[in-house]
Amino acid sequence: MKKKKQLCTRVSGMVAALALILTGCGGGGDSIALGNVPALYWAAWSATNTALEDGEGDLDVEAVQFKSSADVFVAMRSDDVQVASMGMNVMVNGLVENPDTPMQMIAGVSPGRSQIIVRDQSEIGDWSDLKGKNLGVIRGSTDELIFKIALAHNDIDMDQDTTITTLQAPADLLLALRNGDIDAAVTYQPYTAQAVKDGVAEMPEDMNTEMTEWASVPTGIYASDDLIESDPESVQKIVDTFVAETRKFDDKNVWVDTALKYQAGDRDLLLTALEDDKPWFLMEEDKLGSMAKAMAEFGAVPDDVSGELRDRVNYDFLSKSTGMSPEELGKSEGN
Repeated sequence: MKKKKQLCTRVSGMVAALALILTGCGGGGDSIALGNVPALYWAAWSATNTALEDGEGDLDVEAVQFKSSADVFVAMRSDDVQVASMGMNVMVNGLVENPDTPMQMIAGVSPGRSQIIVRDQSEIGDWSDLKGKNLGVIRGSTDELIFKIALAHNDIDMDQDTTITTLQAPADLLLALRNGDIDAAVTYQPYTAQAVKDGVAEMPEDMNTEMTEWASVPTGIYASDDLIESDPESVQKIVDTFVAETRKFDDKNVWVDTALKYQAGDRDLLLTALEDDKPWFLMEEDKLGSMAKAMAEFGAVPDDVSGELRDRVNYDFLSKSTGMSPEELGKSEGN
């Protein structure tokens, strides 16, 4: 089954690369190809892509949408895309394969905001309560990784100590909770807010606080080494635009209205989903490193590349855009 999933990723990446070639983007042209995956928490990067395409910064860019971070990584590795957003777990996988993967994180997009939801009236209030329960999982997803690590922190082996129901999408998790087919799942907004609103699930506050501490997958904007070295001025303009777009999201109405340009959704529900969130561009080096280490410790990857990942966090552009020091932006005091 895993081989099929890997093949799908490769094919999807090839299709994206072909599209870029046909539109004249990629490493061979003068334009800069930007990659993005539309999502509520990544809306500032989608808005940045649009602003730059519309002439902000006076750059020649082409924005390309992808379905997953894995597809983005394939396109970046082939230099068909030069700047893009993706989850740090994908970068970790790339560094395991090639410690010299030629790209750097130049800004944060999201600190990682997945949450655990439990079936309404299930009386699950602690991690120990999940032993023997039926868990809904989207195999190969970031949320599966987060769930597995959080359970392992409580001496629960997801595959040995629970029953797994494999589903295809977050909406399927909600349906399974409604039908009583699963007891718990990890997913992201606005699906968690939808589940609570519909009365099919609860969000145990203490468990979510702990899970955020143990396992979260930050998303960042990555740029190719070649672009950083050959055209740092353009990279700076891209980061300047991203920071400006992100700061607009202090107004949650602007955040939601922007997100709805790139995805469907209920406006009031999205506002509820964002109630406790804030705009984000930080790059928390210690959190990135600890998550990379956890991925190795709990078997998600064969090698610990936390050091290599830390070396790939570049604060120069973001520091200049924000006027904040690298330490204020998340750089480890010891580095």
